Amino acid sequence: MLAAIRERSSVAISISDDGRGIDRAEILDKAKREGIVGPHVESLSDDQLLRVLARPGFSTAESVTSVSGRGVGIDVAMTRIRALGGSVEIRTEPGQGTAFILRLPVTLAIVRALIAAVGHERYALPLTYVAETVEFGTTPLTTMEGKDAIVLRDRVVPLVDLRKLLGTNGGAPAPPPRRPVIVLEMGERRAGIVVDGMLSQQEIVVKGFDAPQGTLPVFSGATIMGDGVPALILDAAGLV
Repeated sequence: MLAAIRERSSVAISISDDGRGIDRAEILDKAKREGIVGPHVESLSDDQLLRVLARPGFSTAESVTSVSGRGVGIDVAMTRIRALGGSVEIRTEPGQGTAFILRLPVTLAIVRALIAAVGHERYALPLTYVAETVEFGTTPLTTMEGKDAIVLRDRVVPLVDLRKLLGTNGGAPAPPPRRPVIVLEMGERRAGIVVDGMLSQQEIVVKGFDAPQGTLPVFSGATIMGDGVPALILDAAGLV
C-alpha cells in the first residue's frame, strides 16, 4: 500500500505490505556473524534493524538473482534520499507486515536552515527537523545508554556534541560556558545537537555532493553562504 501525507514542511511517503514481516532473529543472527553488532545484543529496535539492513552488501538471501540478494537496494535508496535532505524509517511486526516511511522536504532545491557555529566553521541544519532550541547547562542533565542526555518536559533527549563528533582541532576558540542545544525531531526520535552558537536563519541552496570515503555520514550536502564561503549541511537522519 502506498500513502503520502504532508508533515509541516516535508512529505511522508509510506510504502507498506501485509506480509509476514521481517525476521528480526534471522537478521540479528547474520549481523552477529558478520560482526555488525556485538555478540551480547539480544534484540534489534526498528532503528537498529534499518541500520543493519542498510549496510552495503548485507543480505540474508540464500541465492542471488538479477533483482535481489545483493544487499545494495536499501543502501542505495537511503543514500539518495539523504542526499535530498530526507530520511527513512522502518516499522515491522511479525505476521502483520512491514512499512517503510520516506520523509522528503517539499522543496528540494531551496530550504530554510538554521546556521550554527562550531569552532571556526559554520554548519547548516534544515529547519524541517528542528523542534526547538535550549541552552546547555540550564536543563537537567542525565545519561542515556552511557551517553549524556538532557531532560525536556519529562522526556530524555540524547546529546550529540558536534565539537567531539567532528574532531574540532585545538586551534579553534574555546567553547562558550553555556552552549546552545538544537533539538532535532524525526518521527518518534529526538536528539539534542550541542553547538558553539546559533548565527541566523536563512534560505540556502542545497548542493549535493559525494562525501570522500571515510567521512562521517552526517552531511547531506553543501551550500555557499552570502560571503562566498561554503558550509556543510548536516544530515539530521545521521545525527538522530
